Amino acid sequence: MKSPWIFAIVLLASAQPAFATDAKADKAIKEFLAAYEHVQTYNGRIAVYTNAKGKHVSSKYDLALQKPNHTMFTMVENPSLRLAEGTKVVWHGGAMVDVKTKFFGFPMKMAAKYDDSRLTGVRGDNMYDLSVAKAVEITKASGAKFKYLRTETFLGRPMDVLEIRSPKMLKGIDHEVLWLDQKLHLPFKRDMYQDGQVAYHVEVETFKFDEALPGDTFRVD
Repeated sequence: MKSPWIFAIVLLASAQPAFATDAKADKAIKEFLAAYEHVQTYNGRIAVYTNAKGKHVSSKYDLALQKPNHTMFTMVENPSLRLAEGTKVVWHGGAMVDVKTKFFGFPMKMAAKYDDSRLTGVRGDNMYDLSVAKAVEITKASGAKFKYLRTETFLGRPMDVLEIRSPKMLKGIDHEVLWLDQKLHLPFKRDMYQDGQVAYHVEVETFKFDEALPGDTFRVD
């Protein structure tokens, strides 16, 4: 089972990134960082695609997030690993995650490290690697460079599409492309490129921000 691109809610330092000279990209990045600081919760569905070592995996997850550090995802679709569908993972930002699954044919609960190989994708990326918190870290890194590519419509909403290059990129990744909603200024789609190909792709399918979540969202009992 692989991790989705998690909107992990881990508050980061407020230091400003080193912006490139692209004024339009500067503006979009600054708006993204400001919006990230203010949003408190997310609830919706995401679609993920991973390409590594000749293996291609597509899956969908229901995802819920709440600051300061609560993350829940449930795998709802994975054609290459049907036994994992329905698995729920809860992470509170620490070293361990709680898991509820029927992978072995019967309900069971377990605890695992957040970077357990059973929870990483075919690239070996863990939950934090694929989080929005990591995307913010990549963006704020000294030496990060940004380029405005185009305006594009996604989910019927106008998006600013940016290219990002940073010393904090994940292993093997040379650049990313980020789709930022022009109204909410938050990421709705993200591509990571390795050797000229998309190695990791995630996109939002449904979304609700800053709405109350059920009390049992971040529990597996």
